[in-house]
Amino acid sequence: MIANISVITDNLDYLLWGRVAEGQPGGVLLTLLMAIGAALLALPGGIVLACCAWRFPGAVRNGLFIWAEFIRGIPLIFVIFWMWYLLPMLTGSDLPLLGKAHFEAAFAALEGADLVIGPSRDGGYYLIGMKRPCTAIFVNQHYGGATVYEQTCRAAERVGRTIQSTLPCEDVDTPGDLQRLWRTAAPGSHTAALLRQLVKEGYSFD
Repeated sequence: MIANISVITDNLDYLLWGRVAEGQPGGVLLTLLMAIGAALLALPGGIVLACCAWRFPGAVRNGLFIWAEFIRGIPLIFVIFWMWYLLPMLTGSDLPLLGKAHFEAAFAALEGADLVIGPSRDGGYYLIGMKRPCTAIFVNQHYGGATVYEQTCRAAERVGRTIQSTLPCEDVDTPGDLQRLWRTAAPGSHTAALLRQLVKEGYSFD
């Protein structure tokens, strides 16, 4: 933790105003300049666009409304981007039974270890998270076999990282996995509804 704080204190000047003496503002100063500039442009621009929407009904007004809704949605787009790509948990995409409880358990386990890993039935893992980047655990790994989980745990131990397991979760790789999912999916879930639709279209889970 102290090392992390020292990164901030050692670079505090740059984080506050960047290289403003060289004509390259950054950090907090750049944020304030951008916010002030955006406000100076947005206020008169918004008034002009609002007057146009009031004066010109029909296609012009509808186009301006669509543009306004798009601009309003940009923060949500960034939130989705951060949640999907930048949260410190990496999961697979073939996990119809993955739920909130798995993530809660994973983050709880990560509090007491450097890495957290979620095992799957086939000997691999469906989730991995870490407090700090550790690419060494992915080097020279043989993926697709029944020992991926064990190999990853041993790789973490070799580089001195503590690792904690979290809740297991089943992935869907084979027809047998799909049949097992048909038997275990909650009746009211979206997964069960999708499976029922597949049955209606002629797919058999027998």
